[in-house]
Amino acid sequence: MKVAFYKGKSLVSKLIKWKTRGPYSHASIIFGNGDILEAWESTNSVRYIKNLSDGHTPGTEVDIFDITLPVDETAARAFADAQLGKKYEYRLIAKFITNTNGNNPDKWVCSEISLELVAHGGVSLLERVPAYKVSPVTLSWSPLLKFDKTVITK
Repeated sequence: MKVAFYKGKSLVSKLIKWKTRGPYSHASIIFGNGDILEAWESTNSVRYIKNLSDGHTPGTEVDIFDITLPVDETAARAFADAQLGKKYEYRLIAKFITNTNGNNPDKWVCSEISLELVAHGGVSLLERVPAYKVSPVTLSWSPLLKFDKTVITK
């Protein structure tokens, strides 16, 4: 299992990167079979995609990281499947920017669902950090992630 971190180009992506003081504005999970799960604001939902470019701006850099501990993909996939179609949590983005607490189990943002999905697979990427407080940049700081490669969306 891998985590993909996008260096988005849109205005929202630039605001996220500015607020988090880092290069990443989006995160997704890549399963061993190549399926990718993400909470994506453009479709307002949690969804599976088949490639990193699906719905993303062409030319976007995506850094891919391996998770260094074994993840129970069956358990992680069961959690992911139960989240499909749930809405994107636009209000959490506002709460994140304003440092307001927020947590809604029926809505997700990308880094939040990525952290929870891996946790349901038995690996805690960030100890003692609630998922709703995690940005893509914060998630990338996990000591359990090892850089693999950078790809460019088409």
